[in-house]
Amino acid sequence: MLTKVNGILFQGNPDTINIESAYYKIAKYLFTKVIELYDSGVKMPLISIGDDVSLLSAIISEDDISIISELEYKIIEPSNLNLYKEPENTILFSEFEKEDMKALEEEHILPNNLKRFVSIKNFISDFHLSEKFDIIATSKTEDGKEYISIAEGKKYPIIMVTFHPEYVVFETGKESTIPETLHAIYTSRFIGNGFVFYGRKNVMNTFTIEEKEKFCYIDPYGEFPQLIQGRYNYIFENNLK
Repeated sequence: MLTKVNGILFQGNPDTINIESAYYKIAKYLFTKVIELYDSGVKMPLISIGDDVSLLSAIISEDDISIISELEYKIIEPSNLNLYKEPENTILFSEFEKEDMKALEEEHILPNNLKRFVSIKNFISDFHLSEKFDIIATSKTEDGKEYISIAEGKKYPIIMVTFHPEYVVFETGKESTIPETLHAIYTSRFIGNGFVFYGRKNVMNTFTIEEKEKFCYIDPYGEFPQLIQGRYNYIFENNLK
């Protein structure tokens, strides 16, 4: 059976981070494989969102879970960004218009869903993280704790974001604190589309038209995400023999 993958998205948000768990070991294997593929010439992107940013940070720091800070309660709230780098020098925001970046910095439109985070101090003090990744932006909890909100690989195509861009478009119910504005929805879709665009840069593993017809693809912006509480998925069911 032939399998093709254009990119990997971590959004598991485990209740705990246990280096002995199956989920952690699988995530670590995939991270290692992305590095190996890139070094061999295949630009396989890896994107981590939500609490999986802490999990991936632990993997990068060679299983040092002490770099992770636990919150007393889970954050489900929008926030703004405190930028560390100019947008044009980043992967995620290089195509953003100035007015959109201004909104990201000034308006609370990025929906965090966190139980844990990595502080600036812990990120910088860990050699493996600070050597391999740039801090792009930070955010703050309601009680003023500042944490890494976006980090990007200096060499490898890896992006970590603590917020869920899909929430703006799909999340509903009493827990929804996200502003339902056109600007918020536009910005959210731009980030989500950026993930897809970045994955398509992996030209080594593109699908032919014939192959696409044999795969089952679920549109991330269709009806399906509403059935799983706002989380979008890209599913390819391999039917090739």
